[in-house]
Amino acid sequence: MKKRSIALILLVLMICSLLAGCMKNAEAVNFAGDIDLGEDGVITKEVFSQLRDSGEIASICGKSGEISYKWTVPGTEVTNPQDLCMAVAITEKTDGSVEITLKIDKSFGFLPTLSVTLKDKWDALSASVYDADGKKLCAASVTGGDKTTLSFKISADVFSYIIRADEVEPTPEPSNNANLSDGSRTEKDKYGTDPVPAGKPEPVEPDKSNVDTSKKLHCTISIDCATILNNLSDLDPAKLDVLPTDGVVLGAVTVEFSEGESVFDVLQRVCRENNIHLEATFTPGYNSAYVEGIHNLYEFDCGELSGWMYSVNGWFPNYGCSRYALQDGDVIRWRYTCDLGADVGGSMVA
Repeated sequence: MKKRSIALILLVLMICSLLAGCMKNAEAVNFAGDIDLGEDGVITKEVFSQLRDSGEIASICGKSGEISYKWTVPGTEVTNPQDLCMAVAITEKTDGSVEITLKIDKSFGFLPTLSVTLKDKWDALSASVYDADGKKLCAASVTGGDKTTLSFKISADVFSYIIRADEVEPTPEPSNNANLSDGSRTEKDKYGTDPVPAGKPEPVEPDKSNVDTSKKLHCTISIDCATILNNLSDLDPAKLDVLPTDGVVLGAVTVEFSEGESVFDVLQRVCRENNIHLEATFTPGYNSAYVEGIHNLYEFDCGELSGWMYSVNGWFPNYGCSRYALQDGDVIRWRYTCDLGADVGGSMVA
């Protein structure tokens, strides 16, 4: 009888131990925060199973030396959960390219986005991704302020990548606008605009601009939301379907405009001609249109600090887009920020 009792106790203890192990393996994962890769770089099958069942978006972070990287994995794309090594080796080459090697030799079963944050800033507008044989695979988005982040969606059964800059961003030059700031103003104007830095264009009020349709000029405009690729865990899940896989809403195009037209005039026309959704409201207090959403991506869709910003010739004006009078040759970039501009080089905090 005593032996049976001891055996029963041992059996109960064994069952409890097994249950504890199962509970540990099945511990709920909080996908709202980043998941750090361990030393082995492995994410377990259990984690991917939870991600698939939740339908959330996971951000999996790691480091290769001084270079950090992040995997973005939508749970909706995980169909066959398995243990996966997601460690990456990253090297900045002497020719300026970046070499990326996945420490895995089998398919993930899904195609996540990889974002690599370099040690320094790249002076480039865009970049391309190649395989080890030099075949171009896709574009990489280029975002960030003091440090550049390169993001791209990996290709099936490709384990080595090389990223190269497409074009060097020229040093921004002042617009030819005749009304450049001399830096003497120290007070806000009646619309609450802070003093414009010396050498930058002063705002031109929409009701005082004279549009001359007989004088045709040209400018370049692009629209991107690449910063969202680095912050997918903050994105409203309902907006995942409208997010371009490379973060580009409109690649850089050269368009015609009339003398006296504003940045907003050109944005409206370009969006209309390219069937791109645009929603904006005129704000009397700032005497300018305020862009709420482009391509069905709105302010606050990717966090409380997110929204649309514009730059001209590399400068982010401190006034609305209806008040910026364009000059021939200007380069306009509309960019979605997830951090009040700090992630696109135009911090609104400063």
